[in-house]
Amino acid sequence: MKKATKKRLIELLELLSGSVLPIIFWISIIFGFDLPYIAVLTIIAAVLHELGHYIAIACFCSKSVRIRGHTSGFRIRRSSSLSYLREIVILLSGPTANLLVFLLTLPLGDAMDGYLKVLGYVSLVTGLSNLMPIEGYDGYGAICELFKYLGRDHLIRKLEAASFLFCISITFVALYLIERFSEGWWVFGLFFFMTLSKLAKFGKSDIFER
Repeated sequence: MKKATKKRLIELLELLSGSVLPIIFWISIIFGFDLPYIAVLTIIAAVLHELGHYIAIACFCSKSVRIRGHTSGFRIRRSSSLSYLREIVILLSGPTANLLVFLLTLPLGDAMDGYLKVLGYVSLVTGLSNLMPIEGYDGYGAICELFKYLGRDHLIRKLEAASFLFCISITFVALYLIERFSEGWWVFGLFFFMTLSKLAKFGKSDIFER
C-alpha cells in the first residue's frame, strides 16, 4: 500500500474513532431503543459508572482530571500515573459502582413505577459489559495492569489481539441478531466502529506493510 494512501486511510479512521463515532454512539443509544426511558436510564448508568471512577481517582489524589466522549461512552483522562494496584482499583471502581446501584435498587421493587428496578438491571448490564476483555474497557485495562504488576508485559500483545478478534466476533453476532430478530443495530454499530478504531491503531504500527 502506498504511503500517501495509507496515511489518508489512517487519518480517516482516526477522524471516525476520535470525533464522529462518539456522536454516532450516543445517537444510537438515544434512538436505538423502542422505549425511550431505557435510553435515559442507560445514560444515567453510564454517568454513575464514571462517577465511580472519579471518586476512586479523587481518593488517590490524581490531578488534572477531565471527562470526554468515547465510542463506547465516556472516558476519564488524567495526567498523573499511579501504582499498578491502584490503577486496577480505579479501573474496577466503575463496574463496582454499577453493581452497588443494582444491589441498592433490588429491595425497592416497583418503587417509582418500577423505574428504579429497571435502572438497577441496566446498571448491572453496564457494569458487567465493562468487565469484558476488550481494549478500552475496564476489564481489559485491569488485566493489562495485572500483567504489568506480575512482570508479564509480553502477554499484553496477545490480549490486544484477542480483544480485536472479540470485537469482530461480536460484530458478526450482532449481524445475526439483526437478521434473525431485527434487533442489535446499536451493538453492531458500536463494535463495528470499535473495529475501525483498532484498524487505525494497527495502521500506525505499519501492519499493512507486514
